[in-house]
Amino acid sequence: MFTRIQTSGYRSLKAVDQELGSFQALVGPNASGKTTFLDVVGFLSDLMRRRGEVVPVVQGRSANFEQLTWMGTGAAFQIAVEAEIPAAVHAAMSETLTRFDRVRYELEVGVVNGEVGINHEILWLAKHTPPAKNRQVELFPSPQPAIPDLISHAGRARKVAVKKAPGGNDNYYNEGKRKTYNPSFKLGRGRSALANLPADSDSFPVSSWFRTYLEEGVQPFVLNSQIIQKPSPPGLHRRFRTDGSNLPWVVAELRKDKGRFAAWLNHVRTALPDITDVVTLERPEDRHSYLVIHYANGAAVPSWLASDGTLRLLALTIPAYLPGIDGTFLIEEPENGVHPRALETVLQSLSSIYGGQVLIATHSPVALNLLEPAQILCFAKDAEGATDIVAGDKHPALRDWRAGEPDLGVLFASGILS
Repeated sequence: MFTRIQTSGYRSLKAVDQELGSFQALVGPNASGKTTFLDVVGFLSDLMRRRGEVVPVVQGRSANFEQLTWMGTGAAFQIAVEAEIPAAVHAAMSETLTRFDRVRYELEVGVVNGEVGINHEILWLAKHTPPAKNRQVELFPSPQPAIPDLISHAGRARKVAVKKAPGGNDNYYNEGKRKTYNPSFKLGRGRSALANLPADSDSFPVSSWFRTYLEEGVQPFVLNSQIIQKPSPPGLHRRFRTDGSNLPWVVAELRKDKGRFAAWLNHVRTALPDITDVVTLERPEDRHSYLVIHYANGAAVPSWLASDGTLRLLALTIPAYLPGIDGTFLIEEPENGVHPRALETVLQSLSSIYGGQVLIATHSPVALNLLEPAQILCFAKDAEGATDIVAGDKHPALRDWRAGEPDLGVLFASGILS
């Protein structure tokens, strides 16, 4: 999972340095930077999915590059993320490198001679070092510092794995147990070095994992109710899709594990107690599958007649019960379409995806009241318009807070947390 996100001059994120846990709820007023914060990992994910072509990734956000920079006047922005190296990947590393337990990926995108490109790119093998800003905040939002330089320099606490040299080559350095050559290419400013990593996971176990994590593991959770209601065509992967399009196939697969399925159904019933079963049926004429929800009164409701809220609840709760779920899920306003009394059921599931990471943006006081302060990231803008972020347990308004006095939902609704 991602353990740290830093930005320098990226839209309203003038100077952000934020540690992350496995479950974080982003709260704050509209236009306070929550979506932009989620888009930091979204940008990197899109870059990998585009095979490193940076121009279409930028143009997908704005036709004018300057609009992606602080105050719309910059010539470049920087992004840095850190992530834990999984145990299985760590085991494949050279013994001389096993002291490193993190990766740190730094990227600078900018305009040079009128052309958008990558000015700097480096993937470090690193050791965990907590950020300096880990103290009780006295004022929130507080004035943000000058735009920082996120580019690290070599040292004992880190080692280069992938590097794009400005005006030079793209270099890849062996990380694995087997000694091999260190390839070098010249991709130019328009293409990412990491996205074009040689296909050799034995030589580059960490870089290969991280590239795949960015490309496939970052998953925006955008449920499409109309798609969920329709029968799902055959051929869709049984791995959960975050638009809900293959939910019938996922439910059918989960039913094969009676224990997991029963646990999921029991959890669903904490919000919808009259549901007795959820089954998948297949249309013989085209082999499309669809859900049928059974109720205690004997009714059997197919997905196209089921309520939007019921289908959303099924889709939002099922990932926690699926084996092999990993990655980072980005979810905006999970409360949409879900009854407030059912929101606790949803949040319990989302915060229990133990193999993955969940980052949600919410405006729901009900949701906040169900969370611990440390799970909350409060967003607000300073007088200059720069986004400031503080963890709930470091927020000055919560210094003397005690659970339920008053509840976090009341504090949020009253504007105290922003």
